[in-house]
Amino acid sequence: MMIKDARGVEAPFRDFRRIGWGEGVENLWYAYDEEIRSMPSIADRELWIRAPEQALRVATVVAVFDGSPAVSLRHWQWSVALVDQSMQQLQRALRKGMSEDLAQIDLVDLLREEFIHRGSLTEGQINKHCERKTNDFRKIAIAIEHLIKVGDIVELNQIGKVGRPTRKWQWQGLAKEKS
Repeated sequence: MMIKDARGVEAPFRDFRRIGWGEGVENLWYAYDEEIRSMPSIADRELWIRAPEQALRVATVVAVFDGSPAVSLRHWQWSVALVDQSMQQLQRALRKGMSEDLAQIDLVDLLREEFIHRGSLTEGQINKHCERKTNDFRKIAIAIEHLIKVGDIVELNQIGKVGRPTRKWQWQGLAKEKS
């Protein structure tokens, strides 16, 4: 379809809302959708279920910017590779963040980051921060002892404080800066 622009010159009308399918690409989309829907793991399937739709959206954007009236095989393959890579990274991040029982070194790193962020923590704050990260609460005490031994934290003297007695530790970097 041809239209006239502001200068009166005829130019092809580009309706970007209607991007078609290249040869065989629609069948590839259906195959990708079927592959995702047939994943044996329910958790993986629930995470990946929108991947075919996301790949198609990316492919249409790429096709528009490529000046193509249809999603070509090249657009589709690139989009599927991008979405697959993104979903794999998301899956790895979720597995790492949702770990039910962190290994000891990971628990130490988690506590170290929290001390750096907050400066000082009480025993209750530490337990609350770590309670969903490990099934063995002895690991929390071991992590605290490790941070003390390597000199990352120091226990504060709470004698003379009003209220319920509790143990409190401070990030060593802050203690050195104050002295």
